[in-house]
Amino acid sequence: MTVETAAAKATAQTIALLVLIVIVLIAAGVAWWHWADYQAMKAKVSSLESTAAVTSEATNALSTATESQQAVKITIDDRRTQKDAAYEDVIRNDKDARAWADSPIHDSVRNLDRDPINGLEDNPSGRGVADKTD
Repeated sequence: MTVETAAAKATAQTIALLVLIVIVLIAAGVAWWHWADYQAMKAKVSSLESTAAVTSEATNALSTATESQQAVKITIDDRRTQKDAAYEDVIRNDKDARAWADSPIHDSVRNLDRDPINGLEDNPSGRGVADKTD
C-alpha cells in the first residue's frame, strides 16, 4: 500500500468518523428536543388536570347551592300558599275582616314615604309601576 492510498484511506475514515459524529449529534439533539417536548406536555396535562379538579369542585358546590336554594324557595312558596289560603279563608268567613279587606287604604298611609312609586299595592311583583290615582 502506498502512501497516497493510506492517506486516502485515512481521509475516508476521518470523513466517515466526522459524518458519524454529526449523525450522533443530530440524534442527540432530536432526542433532547423530544424529551423537552414530553416534559412540557406532562406539565400541561398536570395543569389541565388541576384546573379540571377545581372546576369540578366548583360545579359541585354550585349544584349543592342551587339545590339548597330550590329547597328554600319551595319551602317559602309552600308557606306563602298556606298563608294566602288562610287569609282567603278568614276574609270569606269573617265579616269584619272582609270589611277591612274591602276598605281602601287612605292616601296619607299609602304615601307615608312620600314616594310616588309603590308597586306593592297595584303591582304585586313590585316592578316600580306608579300607584293608580283613584
